[in-house]
Amino acid sequence: MFWGTGPRLVLELRESTDESVRNANAKVPTGRKWNAQTEVDQAVGRLQHREIMGRVQVGRAGSGWGETPCFWSKANRKQRKEMVVAEVTRMEEDRYKIKAVSQGRQGSWTTWEGIMNRNISWSDVWKIPQARLSFLIHSTYDTLPCPWNLHQWFGNEESCLLCNAPNASLQHILAGCKVALSQGRYRWRHDQVLRKLAEVLEECRQGSGQPPSAEDPTIFVSVGGKDEQDDSTIELSKVQSVKVVARKRRERGLPRAFEIFTDSKSYVLKARDEKHAEEWLQYINVAVAQAKERENREATTYL
Repeated sequence: MFWGTGPRLVLELRESTDESVRNANAKVPTGRKWNAQTEVDQAVGRLQHREIMGRVQVGRAGSGWGETPCFWSKANRKQRKEMVVAEVTRMEEDRYKIKAVSQGRQGSWTTWEGIMNRNISWSDVWKIPQARLSFLIHSTYDTLPCPWNLHQWFGNEESCLLCNAPNASLQHILAGCKVALSQGRYRWRHDQVLRKLAEVLEECRQGSGQPPSAEDPTIFVSVGGKDEQDDSTIELSKVQSVKVVARKRRERGLPRAFEIFTDSKSYVLKARDEKHAEEWLQYINVAVAQAKERENREATTYL
């Protein structure tokens, strides 16, 4: 709470327009472990040191890339307050990360790569159900009662209920069990979303019209082949996804070709007559989604 209000109040007293207030040397009461005056002094020192260093680039950004920073000597009163508050917050976050790195298990999230940051406000936290919020927090800090944690805490010899792996870790339970992977447990929610999308697309297709008639068919041929219809068929249950091979960036119009990915092979097909190319792309996606749904119905569904 004092990360923003404490430093802001200290600067308000130090840089007050009233000379008597500036010379009063009033103290801002804070806790025993955290002092607002000390934090402000450190933040001001870091900002002044950053001004001496000048403008530096971070990562792969080239020289002069990005917005010009506002330095301490050229900032006005309002800007200095914002700079100090931001620097104090950054200092506290650095201390928190240093402590997290020193904790092997609860700080394992610091080694995650390719994770998108989520800015969650307090209003979002209050909207999350209590059970889901508890699961998110415990899974982030690896404090869920998985077999490995139970073994560490109580010395119990536990195993995975699906594959009987001894002392399975949280990563194994959430994303690494081979039995759960083979049964489709991890992708069940994703498949349900695709099923709903397929139903909506099918309703839109039936309401907008029928596929092209046989009098004006759209024949797909392999890229580089002859303009003859390919007699080979593609089993829909093996199709993983369909991708549009677009034209050049500046050209507009229909797609140039379609790329269909299966379990072991990919097909690049182009339309000899591009009149109904976009409609055929929708039909292919709907057919693939329906084939996946039929495959899931045949398998055992786990909630």
